[in-house]
Amino acid sequence: TTKKGILNYLTRLLMVLVQTGYAAKDELTGRYRLGVEAMLTGMAAMAKPPIFEACHPAMVSIARRTGDTVFLIIRIGDSAHCLHVEVGRNPLYAHSLMAGQARLLGQGTASLALAATLRDRELGPIYQRRSLDYEAVGISQERLQDMVSHTRKMQHSDSLNLLTSGAAGVGVAISFQTNHVAAISVAAHDSTMTAAH
Repeated sequence: TTKKGILNYLTRLLMVLVQTGYAAKDELTGRYRLGVEAMLTGMAAMAKPPIFEACHPAMVSIARRTGDTVFLIIRIGDSAHCLHVEVGRNPLYAHSLMAGQARLLGQGTASLALAATLRDRELGPIYQRRSLDYEAVGISQERLQDMVSHTRKMQHSDSLNLLTSGAAGVGVAISFQTNHVAAISVAAHDSTMTAAH
């Protein structure tokens, strides 16, 4: 076989992966990355990944002490994926994020904590790639940068009515391996999210 034949075969194989959702092409750069199906398959195979094992006891403790809902979020590509939800005795039923779901980086309390760990030169291209998605949820590039700057200054993210009316949240990013970051957030009714709480 020739180099051209091998290249044609690999191109056809890549197209199949794109069509089935196992790969995705970045329209701006022309580069390929893992698609949603590949990510979901990987997450399903990692029913209890190391970050879950490390964080779960703390999440249970926080949910018991506060009565609030606690989220564990990880970054995969340009998105923040919910790995686990620990529900406390006073659950915030209005929240819409469930385990296995994904949001844009910066869309949500834990997701904002993750976004704040990125350098501006990393965050800018993510916004450009997903600008239509960000605009659809009312997040301009300037607003995202303002929220990220505030989060960096406070060293934690906080939110009030960010995604759910009447909800408040606090989130922190945590390093769990070299170059890997996750975030934990707590969501509560805004009336209970006092400074002492």
